[in-house]
Amino acid sequence: MNLKFTRSEKQFWGRMVLVTGIAWPAGIILAIFFSYAVVNLFYPKETNLIVGLCLGAVVGYSQWFVLKKYFKVSRWWIWASTIGIGLPFVAQVIYMESVSIENDLIISELLGQIITLFSGGLLTGLLQFRTLKPFSKRSNWWIIISPLAWAISWAGFFLGGVILGLITGFVLLRFLDISMLDGLETSG
Repeated sequence: MNLKFTRSEKQFWGRMVLVTGIAWPAGIILAIFFSYAVVNLFYPKETNLIVGLCLGAVVGYSQWFVLKKYFKVSRWWIWASTIGIGLPFVAQVIYMESVSIENDLIISELLGQIITLFSGGLLTGLLQFRTLKPFSKRSNWWIIISPLAWAISWAGFFLGGVILGLITGFVLLRFLDISMLDGLETSG
């Protein structure tokens, strides 16, 4: 595998890491704000109910923003990320609040969050791979890479966005022919 990158490839990967690294904490902060300002008006428990929706939306938008500079990628990328990461978080919250887990609560929550992000990454990958299909014959691999990247990123919690950007940016470099765009970026 050739690990020498063209100028465009380095710029693409750097942008993916930067925007995903910023989007991750921004999505969490947005979720905290909306939880206190809106959700708690209707649902008084402290909850992660909308963390996945906000995290998925902000990360999806930031990645789409970078991708559209190189390819005419559909806005569906954003919705796929929002729905894909959001729904498993909602399911996890409903499950965790419906069962009483007293022993090993921290381990159960951590494992639950990793499973949630893995399943969210899988759903996101299933929803996003079709947007990559016109640009790569290997787009179906996104279904495998996405859940792994999202699950691994949770291990780095605060640096999760950087980890997610490193993994997804690198994989997209391998899938998409960004080097052919040296000096030809579109304003999309």
